Amino acid sequence: MKLTVKPRTQLIFDVSLFFVLVVIIIATFMQHVITPEGTHGYEMMHLLHGITGILMTLLVLIHLILHARWILAQVKMALKSNHPSSRASTKPHPIERPGHQ
Repeated sequence: MKLTVKPRTQLIFDVSLFFVLVVIIIATFMQHVITPEGTHGYEMMHLLHGITGILMTLLVLIHLILHARWILAQVKMALKSNHPSSRASTKPHPIERPGHQ
């Protein structure tokens, strides 16, 4: 089954991912810098940080699944380019030149 994602859907998804990241950063800053520990505000920021952290994890997993074919292609290309047989050159190595020792 070929999974395709329209560019508009991808844009909405990426903006959502960015928005969740910004909320996590703001909640963490407010939790650890602005609100004193043990207050209601601290607990609310802790809860918001936890919920958005879970949401961010899910969005990243979905993002990786949607791009799995591209990721696999890049890994295959990287492994193929590091394989000794793919680095074969038409010119002999300077040490291996015939007649020179």
